Amino acid sequence: MSYALSEKEKRNQFMSNKETVQEKAKQRVGLIIIFNHKYNENLALLRKLYSPRFSYIRFLSPFYEGCDPDVFRVYENSYQFQGYTAQAFEQYFDETVSHYIFIGDDLILNPLLSEENILGYLTLADGESWFERFTPLKEMTYWSYNRFMDIERAFKQEGATYRGEIPTEEEAYRYAARYGLRDFDLKGAKFRYPESVKQAKYIVKRMLWPLTLTYPLAAGYSDFFVVSARHIRTFTHLCGVFAAMRLWVEVAVPTAMMFSCGRIKFQTDIQMLAPKMWEPSAMVREFERKCGYRLSRMKENWPERYLYLHPVKLSKWSDG
Repeated sequence: MSYALSEKEKRNQFMSNKETVQEKAKQRVGLIIIFNHKYNENLALLRKLYSPRFSYIRFLSPFYEGCDPDVFRVYENSYQFQGYTAQAFEQYFDETVSHYIFIGDDLILNPLLSEENILGYLTLADGESWFERFTPLKEMTYWSYNRFMDIERAFKQEGATYRGEIPTEEEAYRYAARYGLRDFDLKGAKFRYPESVKQAKYIVKRMLWPLTLTYPLAAGYSDFFVVSARHIRTFTHLCGVFAAMRLWVEVAVPTAMMFSCGRIKFQTDIQMLAPKMWEPSAMVREFERKCGYRLSRMKENWPERYLYLHPVKLSKWSDG
């Protein structure tokens, strides 16, 4: 039996739908700024830089002892700063946030970007995340052999029962295959050192301690990434487990995203440039010189099309 809705019921239904739409419109991106070390003096500069453009800003700072409500104290080695995202999750999680943007405190976003447009520039729809690029470990030729040994040791870590918390190797291969990643045998990895002595030591290490890890891992630039609210819980859980395993952050973050985020956009999907800049580049130095280390001059001197610049050490800057 069916009943026709009365005019009053129709109006109530309309108002309910309207409230739902309005509630969705309230969703916003959350800007989560990660400090590798306790640089509290930069908090005021970062607030001035981003508060006009983002309404939801939170800071994750190791060993923080202040009382600012937007700063959350974490305890972790900076080499595993993925653990910050897990430790402080309950504090920065907000049901009105649709995407969480994680950036390093010394990574400065393009002044053009704000909460109103950044998802558009990254071509992100609801439920989509963003990472610069997934790279198989064996292609990371600029890393030292010691770094790969650290990664392998993570899977032999005592005191961290990770099995059952991360995908099995078979499951991990299926996740990786979605992004065209299939070859994870480190025996074929090649490392080149410019110094002949280091190269000779590396060859000896390969003979004495061959790499045997075959678990599917991705590597990548992890000072800027975006995780959708739909997948943030699973992502942070994996980050916490990987931190307990002492897995290097530039492997932990992309691998956790590969396992948890349903759809990921990459650098190749956007028009803006997202360069890998772990070390100060000539461009960053020139930008700082033109700005005179003043926040107010960033916008006029920003290199066209660059999504961000990194590293920009704000300890040298003023808020003028």
